[in-house]
Amino acid sequence: VEELKREVDADPEASNRRIRAAKERAARERSERVQAAQAALAEIKRKRKQLDDKGGNGKKPKEPRASTTDPQARVMKMADAGFRPAYNVQVASAAGELIVVAIDVDNSGSDRGLMRPMLERTRARLKRLPRRYLADGGFCSGEDIEWAHGEGIEVYCPPPKSRSGVDPFLPRSNDGPGVAAWRARMASEAGKAQYQARTICECIHARWRNWDLRQLTVRGIAKVRAVVLWYALTNNILQGHRLVKA
Repeated sequence: VEELKREVDADPEASNRRIRAAKERAARERSERVQAAQAALAEIKRKRKQLDDKGGNGKKPKEPRASTTDPQARVMKMADAGFRPAYNVQVASAAGELIVVAIDVDNSGSDRGLMRPMLERTRARLKRLPRRYLADGGFCSGEDIEWAHGEGIEVYCPPPKSRSGVDPFLPRSNDGPGVAAWRARMASEAGKAQYQARTICECIHARWRNWDLRQLTVRGIAKVRAVVLWYALTNNILQGHRLVKA
């Protein structure tokens, strides 16, 4: 306070200059965010055109949107059925031990096609691939399952229900050996029993919510990834301590 008083006495315009500088900085940052959002919108439209050229995804297209608050975020459907700017956080863990082995942050609203990148990230960290991989139903991609099969990985992932009512476990004429093996695996009682272990992994997400990871307070993929890494590290330290004591 004394410093500000001396500043006013010495230079009455100093406070006004500081206010003008703050307004100019806010306007400049706003302009930069709008420009980044415009670039993000162009990228969204480009990806949508690529999807349309491949036949689309069977859903009615919506008006593409980009956030001026965080241009790297994408508007996604939330658990409460609302739509907000968000990031898609991926976590790979050891099912029995609840140790996080890899994380990734993406701005795609769909999990489809993200199985292989996470497996490759896991291999880069552990220097090997898992023998069995349990994934949520949203990750089911024939290409990823075929690739995993070629790498010696048994994928456990519930097949999506067919809109035509066809049994999703029945083989298709265009199934590759990996997809055919996956359908047979998930149709078996042994496969269903093995997949039950995946529910244990949800404990990590529940634990993070208990630690108040409900809404990200940072902007940009790099900062979001840093936050998730801190949570993963904390999880592993505490879980490792529990395993040592067990």
